[in-house]
Amino acid sequence: MRKSYKVCDIGAFEYNTPFSADLRVSLDDNPGSVVTSETFTYVMTVNNLGPDRAALAKGILTVNSNVTVMSTPSGCSTSGNVVTCSLGHLNSGASASITISVRAPSSVPAAGYFISVATTSSSTPDPTPTSRSIEATTITNPTADLALDLTSSSSLVNLGSSLNYTLALSNNGPQPAQLVTMLLNLPAGLTVTALDGCEETSAQTIRCRATLLNPGASFNKTIGVTANGPGGIITATASVSAAGPADPVSTNNYDSVNVTVSLPATDMNVAIPSPQQNSSAPRNTNLTYQVRVRNIIGTPASAEDVILTVTFPNTVSDIQLPTGCTLNGFVVTCNIGIVSADTVVSKNITVRLPNADGSLGVIASITLANPDPNTGNNQINRVIALQ
Repeated sequence: MRKSYKVCDIGAFEYNTPFSADLRVSLDDNPGSVVTSETFTYVMTVNNLGPDRAALAKGILTVNSNVTVMSTPSGCSTSGNVVTCSLGHLNSGASASITISVRAPSSVPAAGYFISVATTSSSTPDPTPTSRSIEATTITNPTADLALDLTSSSSLVNLGSSLNYTLALSNNGPQPAQLVTMLLNLPAGLTVTALDGCEETSAQTIRCRATLLNPGASFNKTIGVTANGPGGIITATASVSAAGPADPVSTNNYDSVNVTVSLPATDMNVAIPSPQQNSSAPRNTNLTYQVRVRNIIGTPASAEDVILTVTFPNTVSDIQLPTGCTLNGFVVTCNIGIVSADTVVSKNITVRLPNADGSLGVIASITLANPDPNTGNNQINRVIALQ
């Protein structure tokens, strides 16, 4: 190959000086951290530091063997994992940049990163021919942080009234979430009235789906229900899942909310009509107490979770229980449950009276889940004389 020279005239002497071009190359990845199979770009820049023009300059990018070259600009060619770009003649002080699109490896290497190398060449001699740039790109598995919030339109609802549950989902990124599913599990006693595009998979389970939820996006659904009882505190729970990618924070994939179902006021009364107060009975005989529980308000409101308690003195014996009642010492407890309006429930309890003169007192009381505007008739004391 014939060498090129510059002519230098210093008077009596004249000599030839060779041309030279100091080429430097840099390589940047955008972004510096990627996830598996993500498409990103390399920017390779060649600078000519002179002093002369670089003839037939080239930029050469050798990507990691697990990286796939997706596209290159005009003037570049790809052979395996090597991209060679012809830059033409590059004047002193000039630079040229090439953007190359690639796809990251499909799995994370043990080191957590992969390396690609850029070099440059020219037909003009280079005083520092070893110039090259090495770029290490961090790679991770993709993730999408889904955060779910469950709220109710009210913390208190009357029996028979409407209530709304709202599921508010957001994707905190960094990747899109695929095939997202929210599940709302309703407590017993609620009837679904509005689904907002979701589906009822069972009597108490609602499923809401989204094909794709991008980072920063939200997915909200409102489910309408009617509270049919029972009263008290009820708890609804919700959860979210996705087909991929993995969720790095699982603690915000679940939520719950409590609502109190308020029962209507009901006036309950307890009475012991037989035996009558101040009546007498032979000692050392069996006596049957008839205890009556009544819902005395003439409205459709039922009393719920009604419990009758009858306390006998420790002088009686052989206590015989009706169905649905239990005995603890000398205390009889009857779990009556629901008592409809204007309904009477009777419990007959037989005991053996003591073999001694005197009097014997029995106390009967009731409790219920509903508010009771007249608690004065929730307890009664009956006394008989023993002969």
